[in-house]
Amino acid sequence: ADDGYRFQVIRHGNRNAIERVFWEIERRTSSFANSFSNVALETAQNWLETLAVYHNSRQT
Repeated sequence: ADDGYRFQVIRHGNRNAIERVFWEIERRTSSFANSFSNVALETAQNWLETLAVYHNSRQT
């Protein structure tokens, strides 16, 4: 049956790698949201600022 869609299954290609990246971002975002769902805004902001400083210090 022709439903009007044309698609191609791609395995181990660039699309697969990109989908893995987005899946990982979604997983980490969900985990982060679950960890900070009941904390004060100031607490979450302080934690994020500390994480940013740590991340930036590892880049050099």
